[in-house]
Amino acid sequence: MTVSRPVPPPIDRWMNPVLGYAARDVTDAARAAWDEERRALGLVRSDADLILSVDVTSWPSVLSDEQQVIVASPGDLELQDLCPNLEKLREGLTSIWCRERPPPCWIVAVNVLTANWGEPERAAWAHPHWVYYFSEVVPTKLDPSWSCLGYDVADDGLFSSMTTMGGDRHEIPRIRREWSRHLNCYNLFEDPRSAWEYKLFSDRWIKEHAPFFVYGLWQVQVHEAI
Repeated sequence: MTVSRPVPPPIDRWMNPVLGYAARDVTDAARAAWDEERRALGLVRSDADLILSVDVTSWPSVLSDEQQVIVASPGDLELQDLCPNLEKLREGLTSIWCRERPPPCWIVAVNVLTANWGEPERAAWAHPHWVYYFSEVVPTKLDPSWSCLGYDVADDGLFSSMTTMGGDRHEIPRIRREWSRHLNCYNLFEDPRSAWEYKLFSDRWIKEHAPFFVYGLWQVQVHEAI
């Protein structure tokens, strides 16, 4: 029996789609990964507490590479550690740890904000392979009960310009003076409009990764024990 999959709307009709779900580390190890040197080189707000990001190299998954296979997309396409199916992620966590207590983690949803997109932004997501990927995303919309953690700016591979700042290092002090006041304690923007302005700046500053995008991070569940 063939199961029909919903076909996503054309890219010009996208409205802030959910990209997937992840189980991210909130243990002391996640904080310890950001020592003083790494903060000085990478963060827009260097005094942020727990560093959150869509970029799994900046905010690590609670899952190992081997465990990630259990919750991954059934297709060939991967978007860092995002799992397109929320329930599959939850079931995977249960399967991985069985009766053992898992490390503390937050289950988060990631969506991409599509307001103000132009041709460069649409072109980055226009490849046909995304049609299959988005047909796997469940649920496809944010739940009103989920808490907004803030907004990140990253390229289409989810590599953040707010935690792995490239470009001219002499620009970092000016960037911090101009942008850090707009960030919360997680090194995320609180206002998507400010995030969009930083996205435009990132397009100019780190041209090899342009265009950048604004992503929302949403806390779905605090996962302390199964």
